[in-house]
Amino acid sequence: MMSRVLFVTSNGTGLGHLTRGMAIARRFGDGVEPVFLTLSAAAPVVDRMGFHVEYFPSHGAAAAESPRRWDRRLRARLELLVDELDPRLLVFDGAHPYDGLVALLRARRGGSMRTVWCRRPMWRAGTGTEAIYWSGEFDEVLEPGEYAESEDRGPTVERRDEAERVEPIVFLDPGELNSREAAAEELGLDPDRPHALIALGQGPELAGAVARCLELLARHPEIQVAALESSLSPELRVPDDVVLLRGTYPMSRFHRAFDLAVAAAGYNAFHELLAHGVPSLFVPMPRQIDDQAARARWAQSEGLGRGLDGPGDQALEARLEELLEADVRGEIAKVGMEQALLEGVVLTGGGALLQGMCDVAEERLNCQARNGLPVGIAGLPDEINDAAWCVAAGLSMYSAKLKTRKEWKRTVPGILGMLYDKGATGGQHGGN
Repeated sequence: MMSRVLFVTSNGTGLGHLTRGMAIARRFGDGVEPVFLTLSAAAPVVDRMGFHVEYFPSHGAAAAESPRRWDRRLRARLELLVDELDPRLLVFDGAHPYDGLVALLRARRGGSMRTVWCRRPMWRAGTGTEAIYWSGEFDEVLEPGEYAESEDRGPTVERRDEAERVEPIVFLDPGELNSREAAAEELGLDPDRPHALIALGQGPELAGAVARCLELLARHPEIQVAALESSLSPELRVPDDVVLLRGTYPMSRFHRAFDLAVAAAGYNAFHELLAHGVPSLFVPMPRQIDDQAARARWAQSEGLGRGLDGPGDQALEARLEELLEADVRGEIAKVGMEQALLEGVVLTGGGALLQGMCDVAEERLNCQARNGLPVGIAGLPDEINDAAWCVAAGLSMYSAKLKTRKEWKRTVPGILGMLYDKGATGGQHGGN
C-alpha cells in the first residue's frame, strides 16, 4: 500500500525550504508518494523534478487580505488535502509555523497522521522566540545538520534535546554530480579554462555586489565566468562574455565544473558548496531569522572558504582576488580534507594487516587510525574475523539490505522513523 507524505513549505526568499523537502523526498523508496503544498512561487521547479505540487500564495502575495482571513484559507486548504490524501506524515519546513497549520495540527492530534517540523538551526540571536514555542505542536522536530554550528547563537541551540539531529541535508550526494567535462559541456563552458560561478541571486541589495564581482573578474580574462539566474527573479543582465545560466536546477549537479564560486550563505548553497569541495566566497544576505553572517564568518575562520559581512562589504574584491590564486584554492581543499578526517580513519583490506600500517596512516594523514573488523554478521569464523575481510562482509551486508528493501539514505532517519518505526504504517518500505 502506498504511503503518502505531505510536505508543507513556506515561501522564504529563495528555494531553501523547497530544496530541503525535495532532498528528503527524492530519497524515499517506491512505497512512499511525496506531495508538496508550497507557498513559494518556485512551485514549477518542484513539478519539473517530478513531484506532485500544489501552490498556495503566501500572505504577501495575496492582495489586501488580512492575516486572519489568510490563515483561515490556509487551514481550509490543508484540511482538504489531508482528507484527500490521507497522508501518514506531514512535514513542515519553514521558520514559523502558520496559525492555520497549527490549527490543523491540533484538530488532527491523536489521529493516524504523524507530524514533523524540519527546523533548520542557525537562527539569529534574539529572533524566533515566538516561533520556536510551536515546536510542541509537532510529534517530532528534525534538525538538519549545520557545519557552522559552533557559531550558532540562536534559540534552537537550547532546544536541541527535543530534536532528532541528522547530518547536513543536501539535494545531491557527491557521487551524483556530473563530471567536470560533462558539466562544462552541458553549460557551454570552455573545458580548457578555469571557471568561476557567481550565484548571489538578484535584487536591489545584490546588484552592486554582482557588478563588483563581474568587474573584478573581467580583469582576469583567463577565468571564464558563469552567472546563475534565480528561478524566482529572472532576467539577470550580464556582459556578453559571461555565460548566463538559466534553468539549471539543481545547480549543484554542475559544481565540478567550477574552480571557485561566489555565493550567498544560505543553508543549501553553503552546505552544498562545502560538501562538493568548491572553494567559495560566501556573501551573507540580511535575513530576519537565518544567520548567514555566522556561516560566512565560520568558513573564513576555519579556512574552508572566504566570508564577508554582507553584500556591501568593502573586502569583497580582496577576498575574491585571494580565491583566484590556485595556491589558496588548494589550501582550502586541503583544509576541507583535514576536516573530513577529524574523526579518524579505519583501514580495511589485507594491506591493513601489514606491520606498522596504522602508524604510517596516522603520520601521513595526521589523524587517528585503526584496523577495521567485520561487524554485524553473526557466526563469523575466527579465520576471517579481521580487516582483510571487512570489504567482503560489508558488501554481503549491503546486498542483504537491498534484498529486504531497507537501505535508506542517512539524511532522513528521523522522518523515516516516523513513517515506519513508530507505527504510522505497517508495510515494508522501499530502498533507493
